Amino acid sequence: MGEHKYFTVNTFLVFLIILISIFWVYSITAELHSTEETYVNLAIETAESYSEAVRDIRDWATRHGGVYVQVTEENTPNPYLNTENREVIIDNDFILTKLNPAYVTRQVSEISDERTGIYFTVVSIEPVNPANMADSWEEHALDSFTREGADKVYEVIKTEAGQLFRYITPIYLVEGCKGCHEEQDRPVGEVRGGISVAFPYEAFEKSRTEQLVRNIIIYTIFYLLFIFFVIFFGKKLVYAEKERQVLFAELEKIAHTDKLTALASRHYFFINLEQEIQRHKRYDSILSLIIIDLNNFKQINDRYGHLIGDEALKLASQIIKDNIRTTDLAGRLGGDEFVIMLPETGIEQAEEIGERLRESFEQAVLIIGEGNQKVDISASLGASNINLLEKDQSIEEVRNQLIAKADKAMYKAKKMAVANGGSCIMISED
Repeated sequence: MGEHKYFTVNTFLVFLIILISIFWVYSITAELHSTEETYVNLAIETAESYSEAVRDIRDWATRHGGVYVQVTEENTPNPYLNTENREVIIDNDFILTKLNPAYVTRQVSEISDERTGIYFTVVSIEPVNPANMADSWEEHALDSFTREGADKVYEVIKTEAGQLFRYITPIYLVEGCKGCHEEQDRPVGEVRGGISVAFPYEAFEKSRTEQLVRNIIIYTIFYLLFIFFVIFFGKKLVYAEKERQVLFAELEKIAHTDKLTALASRHYFFINLEQEIQRHKRYDSILSLIIIDLNNFKQINDRYGHLIGDEALKLASQIIKDNIRTTDLAGRLGGDEFVIMLPETGIEQAEEIGERLRESFEQAVLIIGEGNQKVDISASLGASNINLLEKDQSIEEVRNQLIAKADKAMYKAKKMAVANGGSCIMISED
């Protein structure tokens, strides 16, 4: 029972540690996905903000039908812009050239790329300006806008220079675009191209890694603390359970054992006797009983005192222990009276055990004091068998009759012992 309790507590602790470990692994895995998703979303928001800015620039330029800027070495006329009044000559030193929305976007992008490393442009599969030709990644994304109706495409791409975050959203042909794209004869509302944004992802990845490492350290510290507390308090729990079991065993021993003789107590003996009687009723097993009473116990008590009387009882209990089997149960009924339950034992075998006990009592000598005074110990024994009793009686009735018949036989033996001296055994015959 106790070992099973320890096993249960230890199993629970192991299960708890495994559960905490699983939760820790789950937390780390969830954190991996969560931080990655968080920083990808942050990159998407960054790209979207630039994409919306580009869209606003394009809308502004489209509403104004393009813008005119001064021609310089860095700002030459757009050779792919086929429109009237592309250049306006103010005088020989001051010439204006028209910039369409795509050209404006490209120039703003070049400034952004130099200053922040964030590059954006307007791309198409069939651009008027070859510089706006979509690359393979952008082409695949533009195709998904047409076929699948996607509203954006993004991806973290590994390049020789490092990780690059790419993002693209569709541009739909509007009426204001037809001035530049009239020759292509595309309907309004068609996906004309896309706003493509690209920037290095290393800063995002570095922040993600730092946050991930920081959180993993925190999770691991809490995990180790939980494990420590489980082990620490688990050991205390196991120790407390062991102490409880030891205390329970001691209390059980006190309740089941006669303190002086270490034989079964009267109450515990009767419980076991009734269980054996119940087994007899169910399986028709055999059962015998021997009652033992010391013949000269009163004289020993009166002459030598109760302490010596206790020693006589201890000697008698030891004689009984030495002569019974492991399957038998010996108990103290009270005073100098003892009882032995003999399961699966017929009356003849009970008589043999009783005779062996009688001979041991005949040879028993109690040594008293420093003078080694010897006092003989004798006993009267009576035996009964359950098969001699009437059938169809209650368990309590069978118990009382079994004891009464053994007790009656013991008193017959005591009369013979008084008449003849020594120890004697009698068997119940009725």
